Amino acid sequence: MRLGASCWSAAGTHWRVQADGPGGAYRFDLTLLGAGRVRSTDHDGASPVSDEWSQNGSLLRIFLSDRFVEYRTRVSNGTVLIGEAINVRGQRWAFRADRDFEAAGCAGAEAVVEGVCMTVAGTRWQLDGQDVAFLAGGRVFVGAAEEASGGWEQVASALTFTLAEDGPTRVAQVASTSELSGTFEGSDGEWRATRVPAIPPVMHE
Repeated sequence: MRLGASCWSAAGTHWRVQADGPGGAYRFDLTLLGAGRVRSTDHDGASPVSDEWSQNGSLLRIFLSDRFVEYRTRVSNGTVLIGEAINVRGQRWAFRADRDFEAAGCAGAEAVVEGVCMTVAGTRWQLDGQDVAFLAGGRVFVGAAEEASGGWEQVASALTFTLAEDGPTRVAQVASTSELSGTFEGSDGEWRATRVPAIPPVMHE
């Protein structure tokens, strides 16, 4: 989107959120990572696996706790967000978020991609005609399986994962928010995956 004479994206921005919700006043920090994931201090179990965001023009949507609550705002400047939160119970409340320009950098399990921190945690990809998900605890789910069949690990930009317990290990450098590519450990074979967006459509304003 454009803010004044410049293009603006929420990717890589840090915010301090404050609101009076159903349970009382609360404060937390959040960072909008690459590939639509969120790092937040909303609660002790908060994780990029369960938290995500999307931007469509001026509409910014942030989902926390496996989409239990959505924070929605129309961006009018790059330093303050004023909007509404709604949870799955239908409860609504107003929130404010102030830009934090001095927030810390990337975590140890995040790569720097085009100046933005990125983790594959919580992301889904199309690989060899299959839907592959990188979920909590280093688990990899393939297709509609109800149990993990493989595992993954990311240290900075270095990613390794398997699709099955006895399957080959795939190696990659995380260098894009939309594509993964690499080789097989101990082999010259190559593979490529494309990210599958997972943000739900807006049902109502």
